[in-house]
Amino acid sequence: IPPIDVNNQSRFDVYEILKYCVSRFDRNIFNRNIKAYKTANVCIEALKGNKVLCESAYEAELHNRLSYFLRDKGGKVTGKYHLVGGSKNKKKHQYVYLVIESPGYSVAIELAATLRKKDLVDHFSRALNYSKLLKSSEVWVVHFMAEDEAMKNLCWPNDKDLKKGLRVVHIYHNLDFEEVKTTAFWLIALIIIFLTITLNYRFWFKM
Repeated sequence: IPPIDVNNQSRFDVYEILKYCVSRFDRNIFNRNIKAYKTANVCIEALKGNKVLCESAYEAELHNRLSYFLRDKGGKVTGKYHLVGGSKNKKKHQYVYLVIESPGYSVAIELAATLRKKDLVDHFSRALNYSKLLKSSEVWVVHFMAEDEAMKNLCWPNDKDLKKGLRVVHIYHNLDFEEVKTTAFWLIALIIIFLTITLNYRFWFKM
């Protein structure tokens, strides 16, 4: 089971937890007869217009797995976390897909499902806005994707968004969820020597 950060008992290793939870997804949600599907704008199994899971399906399953994992570890997860932005005269109600909370620490998670690059970039901006409103400790975009050869042409945040703390993980799977691959990317700044190091964490597994 993924450990709590040994240097901060309120902080979880989010990437390890995501890998753990995804590896335990119920494959029945990938039954293409269910209604939680959308039409993809990219090639899947050499075809355009194929059906893929929409964000709400991933949200429900990931929420379930996170809840089970966090229940005895001092944390909790909330789905459709309500935020209010905008001005005093015109408030704007927004909802984060998932928020993980433990004493003194919070993580905002924006979900995306098999998107083109230009659409995924919108989720990057949205996630940073949510993080600002929530004042979260970490902010993640989790992109589930079934596009052909998706891992060869990934979309990452620009330097500006990375420096704001945005963390991105791409999770590829085939339509039956029999093969899963994931890779993540974020920045860690070493202020003492005024150097920013980019770490690219990769994890591959087959189910």
